[in-house]
Amino acid sequence: MPAAPTSGQFRSLSYNVAGLPEVLSGSEPATNTPLISPLLNAYDLVLVQEDWANPDPPLEGTSVFHEILVSQVDHAYRSNPQPVPLGSDPARPSALLSDGLNRLSRFPFGPLERVMWPDCFGGGDTSDGGAADCLATKGFSVATTELAPGVSVDVYNLHGEAGNTSMDRQYRAEGFAVLGEYIADRSAGNAVIVGGDFNLHSDDDADQQILADLLAATGLTDTRSVVDDDPGSDQIDKFLFRNGGGLTLQPLTHEFEATTFVRPSDGVPLSDHDPLSVDFAWTFDAPPPSTTVTTVTTVTTVTTEGPVATTTPPTASPPTTTTVTTASPAIATEPSAPVSSASTVPATAPAAPVAGPSSLPTVAARNAQPAADLARTGSSTVVFALFGGALLVAGAALAMFGRGRPRHN
Repeated sequence: MPAAPTSGQFRSLSYNVAGLPEVLSGSEPATNTPLISPLLNAYDLVLVQEDWANPDPPLEGTSVFHEILVSQVDHAYRSNPQPVPLGSDPARPSALLSDGLNRLSRFPFGPLERVMWPDCFGGGDTSDGGAADCLATKGFSVATTELAPGVSVDVYNLHGEAGNTSMDRQYRAEGFAVLGEYIADRSAGNAVIVGGDFNLHSDDDADQQILADLLAATGLTDTRSVVDDDPGSDQIDKFLFRNGGGLTLQPLTHEFEATTFVRPSDGVPLSDHDPLSVDFAWTFDAPPPSTTVTTVTTVTTVTTEGPVATTTPPTASPPTTTTVTTASPAIATEPSAPVSSASTVPATAPAAPVAGPSSLPTVAARNAQPAADLARTGSSTVVFALFGGALLVAGAALAMFGRGRPRHN
């Protein structure tokens, strides 16, 4: 049996795909999403935001686009989209959409954990200056990803609180502090990659302090500080990384694919975000055995789900929400075991779209289930309302998740 690789490279992408219903989106997802799908195959690890699956049965006039987004991808491993709550989440009854955080990978990954930000500000009435963050369950997700047998990295995907009010700023800071604590506990001693739409502006002092605090708390490094030719430009989509567990990561590129993800007919961008691509090189040296193991124990409520990889239409496994106690070695004392992938089989052909799980998880305490996004800068005259068990479209203002800057959400 050949020895497992001890080095390699992979291409990663973080992309807010602007997958809100057409009437709410800052882009034209019905036209653009089919064009995005095949372009994702150029990347080994894809983290997307604002990507939702339609409920079953679909709601007339409010289609979202996950099924189209994955219709042409050839990644063997992908996450199950979280079901849209449609106002049924007791921890955030205002939320109509789920977290919109999904991933595609050529590497197997373990159960996906989804965590909602502890607080949000802003609903459908934006007269208070909010950005409609409470209309979704925004937050972060994480799964341990196996680059090679015995070589793993914890990969996080996130979408940050968007608005510019004092409450938005407070909740944004608190949310990233929760993320820092979660990484310190769940990923103690491990290599880590964090990508996503941070909604932290490079030219905003308060935002930059939030990012600096996160880096200090976790030992992460912003890839742009290593390989970006213009580290002072305003960028809210980011990749962060750190080494650990014998795995050394080295970013080789940091590039916004502004000329790739455009419509061929007119050159218009396929989203209101340009996707961020980072190429990583990695090397692995197994840490020496140790007789001393220090553990960090944390109790939190998370939503977990297995990745899906099949060559025929798979049956989606429903998420399970449990309060789990996780004991993580502070320092790895031996090579990490391969990520469990009992539910995954490498695909030899493009995998079929995956239906979202049917059950809704409960949420508890500060850390809870998924995170979503629903809006972007600007306004719309559409808001969802529940009536008689059906989701209706009602006339009301709905802010689009954003930071008050039209180019971002």
